[in-house]
Amino acid sequence: MVLMIKNSMRMVANLLQSLENPPENKLRSWSILGGETFRNEIAKLGFRNPAASLDTQVLVIGPGAEKYPDLTRMVEGGTRVLCFGLKAQELNALFPGKINAKDLKNQPSRLANLNYPEFAGISNMDTYFQTRLDYAVTKNNAELDRIMIGKGSVVICSVTADRLDYRRLFHLRTSFRRRSNLMSRLLNNAGVPSESVLLKRFAESPKAKPWLNSFYVQEPVDEDNPYRYYHW
Repeated sequence: MVLMIKNSMRMVANLLQSLENPPENKLRSWSILGGETFRNEIAKLGFRNPAASLDTQVLVIGPGAEKYPDLTRMVEGGTRVLCFGLKAQELNALFPGKINAKDLKNQPSRLANLNYPEFAGISNMDTYFQTRLDYAVTKNNAELDRIMIGKGSVVICSVTADRLDYRRLFHLRTSFRRRSNLMSRLLNNAGVPSESVLLKRFAESPKAKPWLNSFYVQEPVDEDNPYRYYHW
């Protein structure tokens, strides 16, 4: 117990020390092309206040947009694009002849090639989901992929967290959390600025149920504890 307390104190000390010497700011301007439902999903992950213009360093694209224009030249110039939950027709309209996407029916999750900097901090535990879904795959037969176009890159993530309805199928709770983490990491890795309650909590008194409205994307339940039924 004493060792655990010492380690916890050291962790807090290291955290506070890192705040005195923050790393170089690598945040980029960003905007969203998508419908209101998709915008709300991104906001729930802590990514808010996108630019009104699409002329930004990072462009996040999702379902529900009025139209999907050809963005090939924009990406060739160096823009980073992240596509979430799009169908093959929409992906091919955005990047004609570059993605060659196709829609598949009733598919399980797929292992991804994570050997790209855009996928730093992501494992195939994040790409796995415990159900079968319809989704688009790229020319590499991948549901999660990175494709370079000129100086820019396009990241495709065909299954979004909201597709994993854990309210209807309880066993999808974990899949929902891992997919939410995957989406957050993709956005962070692209340099999209996010909001966090961490620093704010240092200046506040302890709250009841502090995990709510913070880093937990669901209302916790007892069954989330993997050791609930094991009395070791």
